[in-house]
Amino acid sequence: MKHLTKFFKKKELSYEPFGDEEGKRPPMFTMEMVFTFTFLTVSLIMVCGGYYHCTAYYETTYLSCVHDHCNLELTRNGGGEFIQYDFEKSALVSAYVCRMKKGEVINVAGMTTKKKRGLTYSYCLKAHLPDENGDASAVMELPLTVYDTGKRKARTTSEDISDYIKNKSHDSELLIEDSKSVSALGIILIIFGILMGGLTVLLGEFSNPDLKRKKSR
Repeated sequence: MKHLTKFFKKKELSYEPFGDEEGKRPPMFTMEMVFTFTFLTVSLIMVCGGYYHCTAYYETTYLSCVHDHCNLELTRNGGGEFIQYDFEKSALVSAYVCRMKKGEVINVAGMTTKKKRGLTYSYCLKAHLPDENGDASAVMELPLTVYDTGKRKARTTSEDISDYIKNKSHDSELLIEDSKSVSALGIILIIFGILMGGLTVLLGEFSNPDLKRKKSR
């Protein structure tokens, strides 16, 4: 023991206490760190939710008629459902402006103006299209969009289709392209999520100089 005591006295060992000035061990997680990671998690959820909301409502409508042959392609439910029809011009009956609610065509006959305000606009097609059994004898009414196109666009598009049906020339052509790739709610979620995440990184615990000093030790 005497030899060890002399050894430590000669060496005069110095040490730096681990923790704060009083030598106490700092907590692994502070409230500031908890709030920082919570806001980062919420911002990430907002960005992912906005992206999902945009892609979930992705829809396309493509109607191409060259001479006497037509091709109709519809993409629904964010690309999860694809519908295609190939038919002759003679199968077309008419096109008209229709009112929609939650993807369903609503008969507005006898409906009050107040109730009509909650309905969206679209354009529908009447044609002899084949059903699941391949039977095209019955006239099918098909909405070409399930989202709101607005009154003006629904009217002009339905008039273009009607003009093509009435045109008896074999050289007539028709091209209708419509799509909905993003939603207002999805864009808002993405923007607010990015802003929240950026502010959290700049003003949160990551910008605390004490935290950086602790990491450098």
